[in-house]
Amino acid sequence: MVIFWLTLAVFLVTQSVYVVFIDVPEFRMYQDIVPGMTIDWVWFTPEKPGHYALACNQLCGSGHYNMQAKIDVVSQEDYHKLVAEKSKAAVLSKLKAKDEDSE
Repeated sequence: MVIFWLTLAVFLVTQSVYVVFIDVPEFRMYQDIVPGMTIDWVWFTPEKPGHYALACNQLCGSGHYNMQAKIDVVSQEDYHKLVAEKSKAAVLSKLKAKDEDSE
């Protein structure tokens, strides 16, 4: 996940299988999520660029070690560069797949 720094980030959080306890200590964000529940009040404003870890902080099931994500906080300029690079890569990938299909 990539978000802007010094910009309010608001999340819609859902869960379908486990009770999960998401935590990002650097943003003072912690939220319990119960299966079938949707939460739309998780928010924070990152105050400095960097790489942060979002993880479940409770032992909640056999796949607990996989319940993590990376949050990259970047400037708007860096974000737009990243989007341009990803868009270019996606277009090139589609063109390559189209060429392979026509052969």
